[in-house]
Amino acid sequence: LAGVAYLAGCGGDEPSANGSSRGEGRPSLPVRAFEVSRIDLSRNIQLSSPVEPLRTIALAARTDGIIDSVAVEEGDRVEAGQLLASIDVSEQRAELARAEASLREAEANFERLQRLRDKDYIDEASFVTARSELDVARTDVDLWETRVSFGRITAPVDGYVIGRMVEPGAAIARLGTAFEIANLDALVTRIGVSELDVAEIRAGDSVPVSVDALPDQSDLEGVVRRVFPAADGASRLVTVEIELPDAYAKGVRPGFLA
Repeated sequence: LAGVAYLAGCGGDEPSANGSSRGEGRPSLPVRAFEVSRIDLSRNIQLSSPVEPLRTIALAARTDGIIDSVAVEEGDRVEAGQLLASIDVSEQRAELARAEASLREAEANFERLQRLRDKDYIDEASFVTARSELDVARTDVDLWETRVSFGRITAPVDGYVIGRMVEPGAAIARLGTAFEIANLDALVTRIGVSELDVAEIRAGDSVPVSVDALPDQSDLEGVVRRVFPAADGASRLVTVEIELPDAYAKGVRPGFLA
């Protein structure tokens, strides 16, 4: 009798013929729901470095002399081949005139001996000597023409004059720096990044850049141009070069802190 009563009690929650349960009046268990979404797990680091041109050229004089004239000022935009300054090369011009006179004499002598050789009036050795003297005279003219051209200091590339180290009347030594030229249309900032962070940085990554000198300017969109292949021996930091497209047009200048 006890077993029959137990079986009758266990079957009390079986669904009825219409699918409903006889125990549905009991409260249901609470369920906690979570919304799945993507979040940014990257680390944010803030570093500072001055803005500088991508490339700067220290333009040197190729001869000794006195500065005759200077045609540009700091800040001027120049084009490749434009005259920036001239050096007094009066002595070199005089040597060029002497070399040209010697060349004319060697040409006349060579033509005379050539006519004599055609008539078999001279031997071959005399003709060869005259031809050698003519070649030497021509190279002498080329030499002094080159030295005269050293009196012109011209811009090797398009860019801006960011440094002027010469004035008219001042002396300049051979290989002395006369101007500094930079392409300000390509500005960069080079920051030192810890070895713990640099492994995740790739060329082409976007970087927000703010400039203290332009507080009202919205952040510039920098681009990682390259990551240097080795860390600095003293600081143990790896240099990351960030390009700042159109930064000069927006008012950014070399030396600004970014």
